[in-house]
Amino acid sequence: MKTRRKSSDPRTNADLRRFVQLANKRYFGGKLQVAKIEFSNRVGKNCHGKTETWVYEQLWGPKETHRPVEQEMYHIIIHSKLKYARDLCMMTVYHEMVHAELMGLGFRGKDVSCKKSAVLFNRRMTELAQAGAFNGLW
Repeated sequence: MKTRRKSSDPRTNADLRRFVQLANKRYFGGKLQVAKIEFSNRVGKNCHGKTETWVYEQLWGPKETHRPVEQEMYHIIIHSKLKYARDLCMMTVYHEMVHAELMGLGFRGKDVSCKKSAVLFNRRMTELAQAGAFNGLW
């Protein structure tokens, strides 16, 4: 017997994009600049996900006076093995979105770390939990 998967089960890159758009609106005020999210095996051996900062150049102004403006956007990579682990996948996406949020606020290095001693990261993850982002995921 085949079981139907829930529409919230992220198994494709399109599912991930929809989930990030919804989570961005709901918990990040729509401010995260996530240009791309995808499943891939291009993450570290012991990692579930990874956030990369990419700089895009956009042109602004009338055609005669286009000025290039650089904008930081984020690429989130979720390990392909999480396609069939819905809860862990969704928690990993939130985790990577917090990294992107902190980088977007100008924090770098140990300030965006997710170790036990990482005050900023852990505070933001606690706020997400209190807001209900993880309800039903554990």
